Amino acid sequence: MKFDYVREENSLIFYFNGRLDTATCQEIGSDILQKVSEETEGDEVLEGALRVFFDLAEVDYVASSFLRLCSAVAGKVNRTNLTVRKTSPFVRKVFEMAGFDRIIALE
Repeated sequence: MKFDYVREENSLIFYFNGRLDTATCQEIGSDILQKVSEETEGDEVLEGALRVFFDLAEVDYVASSFLRLCSAVAGKVNRTNLTVRKTSPFVRKVFEMAGFDRIIALE
């Protein structure tokens, strides 16, 4: 599974589908972190303003490794600039059970 992303003004929107299990997260994690770093590198204004959205409309499972990836991205862009959106009730429950609904925005 790969991911798609689009750049819109000061935002990066990542689109995922399927299962975000441990193997998948290991495969895509460094690519996502690199993309976020590339977007902010050398741009002092964007470093604090880049918004990252993870669109999970097509995702039916997330493992704890995806939560770690969310945490790593939140650390790069400021946790208030990361939003996980369009989660299924099951996926949202995983974020809530781990307490991530108090750390990052869920829509």
